[in-house]
Amino acid sequence: LNHEGKEEKLSCDFFISTVPISLLPEILEPKPSLALQEAARKLKFRGLVFVGLLIKKPTVLSASFMYFRDKSFNRITDLGNLAVKIKPDGCTILIAEITCQPNHPYWNNDSDTIKMVTDELYREGLLKPEEVLEGHVFKVEHGYPIYAVGYELALETVLKELKIYN
Repeated sequence: LNHEGKEEKLSCDFFISTVPISLLPEILEPKPSLALQEAARKLKFRGLVFVGLLIKKPTVLSASFMYFRDKSFNRITDLGNLAVKIKPDGCTILIAEITCQPNHPYWNNDSDTIKMVTDELYREGLLKPEEVLEGHVFKVEHGYPIYAVGYELALETVLKELKIYN
């Protein structure tokens, strides 16, 4: 724990962590067993890039979510359909979700990624260029677990040794 520039160590019986489960054993002290560390390293994740677009319309989609198989993004969410208060009035926010690894071009170039998503939405007939007021990119490195062969045993080892109940 770092508080006001001073490192402090606390002991406890339980804690809640938002650290990805594959990285958690690396930061624990005392170090957990080698079996736990090795099992945790076997757990892999896909990253997520979220492209948020402020749109000058109350809604764009006829539903809250739409899924796509032939676009750079997998799913798009229209927050205007979810009773979210959006400013300025009369606007909505679209959020496009792109699964990719952190070394992918979608991850590394925000302006190109925004342009790619908006261009696909224009071609799909969902938006006109003048309706897009702003675009922002947000990234999550550990978005989706990858269910590779053997992940079940690795996950079971991690959950059991860390006493995590799912």
